[in-house]
Amino acid sequence: MTRRGFTLIEITVALIVGGMALSAAAALLTGLSDRADEIRTAGMRADGEGNGERLLRNLLGNLRFSTDSTHTLSGDSLAVTFLTSCETVEGWLRPCRARLAIEPPERFQLTLALRAGETHTIVLSRGARIPTAIRYLRDPAHGGRWVRQWTEIVTPAALELTAGTDTVLLPVW
Repeated sequence: MTRRGFTLIEITVALIVGGMALSAAAALLTGLSDRADEIRTAGMRADGEGNGERLLRNLLGNLRFSTDSTHTLSGDSLAVTFLTSCETVEGWLRPCRARLAIEPPERFQLTLALRAGETHTIVLSRGARIPTAIRYLRDPAHGGRWVRQWTEIVTPAALELTAGTDTVLLPVW
């Protein structure tokens, strides 16, 4: 006597195996989705830091030199102020004053304030990668002589932003 079809036990085993396969596939897709979100967030953070560094390099590259006794660049280990040319919405350069500051520990951010008529504040870095000090290159000879405060009328050769073991060196032209 031959029977056609499956027994109840065979159908139950097939449903359990199929359910386990679907659960594993769903878990894999969820993990991939979470990882993709983490990669996207890390990419946006890296873009922001790169754009902030590029903006600082452009501002220091467009440094305006003072025609009187006003300091072109002055600062200490927590903030630096300098005369520069900022790009307008139309793409023109106009004179402005920039202030790069390491905000207090409770806010823990690096900000750049641009003032040309109105003031615009840009947060360049937040969290663990925030610089902990600003230094000024007085003399590049023999490995360089760095100082923590700049009050001279002439500009330093470079600015250094340090954050732990990371260092960003910004030449001043």
